[in-house]
Amino acid sequence: MAGNIYNEVSSLKLGKHKKDKNAKKTNEISPFSRSSASETASSASLTSTTGVSSSTTNTNEQWPPSLNQFVNECYQRSNSLSESEKVQFNEQIQQILLKALDEGKLWENNWQLQKLPVFEGVRLPVELECNTKINVEPIPSSTKMLPSKNKKSNKRTNDLLSDFKSDERKKQRMARFSDSLTPEPVGKKALSIDRKGEPIKGTCQDLEKNYLRLTSEPEPSRVRPQKVLEKSLEYVLNKYLKEGAPYSYLNNQFKSIRQDLTVQHIKNELTLKVYESHARIAIENNDLGEFNQCQSQLKYLYYIHKQKQAGIDNEKFNENDLEFTFYRILYMLMMGNYPEIFKIRYEIYSKRDFENYGKKNELKIFNCIEKSFDLQNFQVLGDYHNFFKIYKEFRSIDLNLGFHLIKNFLINKERIKALNIISKTYRKISISFLIDELAFRTSENHDEEDIFDFFKRHNLIQFAKDNDFDCASARGIKN
Repeated sequence: MAGNIYNEVSSLKLGKHKKDKNAKKTNEISPFSRSSASETASSASLTSTTGVSSSTTNTNEQWPPSLNQFVNECYQRSNSLSESEKVQFNEQIQQILLKALDEGKLWENNWQLQKLPVFEGVRLPVELECNTKINVEPIPSSTKMLPSKNKKSNKRTNDLLSDFKSDERKKQRMARFSDSLTPEPVGKKALSIDRKGEPIKGTCQDLEKNYLRLTSEPEPSRVRPQKVLEKSLEYVLNKYLKEGAPYSYLNNQFKSIRQDLTVQHIKNELTLKVYESHARIAIENNDLGEFNQCQSQLKYLYYIHKQKQAGIDNEKFNENDLEFTFYRILYMLMMGNYPEIFKIRYEIYSKRDFENYGKKNELKIFNCIEKSFDLQNFQVLGDYHNFFKIYKEFRSIDLNLGFHLIKNFLINKERIKALNIISKTYRKISISFLIDELAFRTSENHDEEDIFDFFKRHNLIQFAKDNDFDCASARGIKN
């Protein structure tokens, strides 16, 4: 592509490297490489939050990189919270880190999927995400586990955390740090002091821009205004739909657009469209982590969008809100988060009147939501027969992404569980029965997995003999 419109994404480089002590500090860093400035900032945030110093230990060994990222993103998101919510935020981030310290699970916990209830808009106990085994970082052999109990930890955590929960004090510290390195030009105030927390007004005109994780307040010249972001969204979607651009490129561009919206405090129809588009494409590309980030933010965006709509019944979902509620239920089903599903169910049935909806599509989506509740009931009861019966009904729904989520992230686990129950009940069973009972592919359904491929992947093919499955011999196999 001609010109400087397309910014090529830098590649990921692994391995140790020596830090350049003379390297200049920048306002932004790439997500694909970790600079010493970002390590220092992450270490400072974690030290202030937990009250445990890492001065004697290498930062990368003391804290998991995903924990550094989690803390930084939480503090960035907390800027948009109300005063009462900020109080909850400070309590919850303190609780989650102390919990990880006390239980010795700093490296075991999945910080990429970790949530704080204050950002979800619900009242939940603060719990670790140790049950999810996606991208859990190994503990370096040189890392010494912190003591499970530290009597001074609570006091020091409270003292240091109170210092970090003030946005203004953080900006002043950055300004003093910058002043100590580089003299400020005459007649020009420091950006962090001059703006005083007001939204940035971007001036960048690039349609494509790499996503760079922020370590300080961004320059307006590197942020795109709303009109440019609207064109950028259309441009990026066109490259995906018509030119088949890879997901890595698309994900990078969407995160960059979302960042520009965030730093400018833009929360409108464009913001909704960006997060909705990114979430749908993340589902198509089996990126559950990115989808979860988008759907969590969409829940908040739908809420504030309803508050702005005068004269409209705020108790009702709109079509897109219903769609992503459906996806959220399926995601919680995959994670086994039944309490959250029960809360969604209560919210829907106690406050919404879907019988009075006039739009046909909204009723269709609501029917899908009801079926997803049925999936949960049958999953909890271990009723695999009715579970797969509902699954077959999802094949014909208009929301293909819902079926995609179930087929790619839920159905395989349920088939293993069902086959385990069947093997304990029968000595031998017909493979044709399993094909129908567990909703495998038939000659009419080409979008389903073949049962023999399933057997091969789970080391069970040797038990499929003469059109029968030897249940008795397969009982001892672990999957």
